Amino acid sequence: MKVVLVRVGIDSGAGGTQGPLFDGGSFEFVPIPENKERNLGKLTYQTARGPVTEKPLSEFVPERLHDRKIHDDPEWRTFTYGDPNTLKRRLRLLEPGDLLAFYSRRFVREIPNAIALT
Repeated sequence: MKVVLVRVGIDSGAGGTQGPLFDGGSFEFVPIPENKERNLGKLTYQTARGPVTEKPLSEFVPERLHDRKIHDDPEWRTFTYGDPNTLKRRLRLLEPGDLLAFYSRRFVREIPNAIALT
């Protein structure tokens, strides 16, 4: 059995911020910014809406990214993932019974009645 962990979503290395984690443990997935013009999609952080909050994703990214296109990968509506690069091509080697897990970094968006430790 093979186990593959794949980092996805905006973070300090790709986009400069982390996706939000809300009180109660829910979160909004925020994709990384597209860095190439090959993206045929038209969604930007201002036009794309999060499925959890139904708010524009621009609410969760720095202003400098608001008009940038998103790199919608993984694409959760059709469960597709992958770019034509060497690392992701290896995913084709997975077999039934192997495990593919996505992970991303989050930050706490709101903590009611939080106590700061000093």
